[in-house]
Amino acid sequence: MNAAWVTDLGLSPVVLEHLLERFRGMASYFPFVRLPYSCTAASMAEDRPFLLLAAVAAASSKYCHLQDALIRQFKESLSQRVVMAGEKDLDLLQGLLVHLACMVIDLRLDREAADAVETRTDLSNPSVREVCRAYLGCYYMSNMYDAMPYLDKR
Repeated sequence: MNAAWVTDLGLSPVVLEHLLERFRGMASYFPFVRLPYSCTAASMAEDRPFLLLAAVAAASSKYCHLQDALIRQFKESLSQRVVMAGEKDLDLLQGLLVHLACMVIDLRLDREAADAVETRTDLSNPSVREVCRAYLGCYYMSNMYDAMPYLDKR
């Protein structure tokens, strides 16, 4: 994937760095993707363009039109690279994890699952179980990914 979307959307290096900094400030929502401060938007455009796209899309929530355009580009890139070309790499996985975390937040699955536990909701309701399973599935995936570096050291 090239980072042509940066120029196509008219994003300046200053805007990209600002959004990347906002993403770093949201680290508690994305503990499975750690971006060192040495990682710049320019270096990510070269090495991890899909993760950069997911990160700036997540961080652009204050700019609705920009976020819509970034999410549209994310979906196009995802379908082209994964569905059409069958690619598999770390850049795609990390970008997908960021996007999944955004979906959990947008769908308020985190709150619904927490409410179900706090109020001791009857889990015999299929829709409550589905919400809890989806939330736990995303949680599990993010924790498994986060544990991978430790598994390599054994």
